[in-house]
Amino acid sequence: MINLYDFCSENRSGLTQPSQLDKYTIASNGHMLIATISVSNYQPYEGNNAEIILKLIKKIDELSFKDKPAIVWPNADQCSTCKGGGTAKKTVCPECDGEGEVSFSNYFNTYFIDCQTCDADGDVIAIHPSATCPDCHGNGTVFKRPASVDIYGVKVNTSYLRMIIDQPGIEFCPSPDDFKLFYKFGDYAGVIMGMNV
Repeated sequence: MINLYDFCSENRSGLTQPSQLDKYTIASNGHMLIATISVSNYQPYEGNNAEIILKLIKKIDELSFKDKPAIVWPNADQCSTCKGGGTAKKTVCPECDGEGEVSFSNYFNTYFIDCQTCDADGDVIAIHPSATCPDCHGNGTVFKRPASVDIYGVKVNTSYLRMIIDQPGIEFCPSPDDFKLFYKFGDYAGVIMGMNV
């Protein structure tokens, strides 16, 4: 089952949650887009590039797709978040409320120091058997940035490709001239923006 929130951005305005656009439910982080026929009652998409997104989605029906090729992955390191297990959960630090620092005061001054509970990150990470690790997407390994894989002449970010590569029946259609890799599987389709490396 695809979790559309995995395809959203944590900090890009208008892309923090799935949304409705025409008859589609879409999710994007700005570099990768996934769409399906409406699956829920998400809020309407309010971004300024709605026409471009619709054009990309409708273009998928006109393309010729190829089966998944053999992929040569770059070397990967063990994920430090889940310690290689693929399961972890990030939660807001209870001590600093996600701020990364705590304050204390005496009669003279107020002091701000880095939170020791979360190492000033704002998030607390715990190994959690039923939660897919948000950093490695359950693979247990991460790639050094910028890591890319060539799929039919389009270099794509390894982290984005990993999010979809094991889906049954996945197919690809490269568009190397404009650095895009279209994909489809089941009731889902989308595009990964290529890397110009």
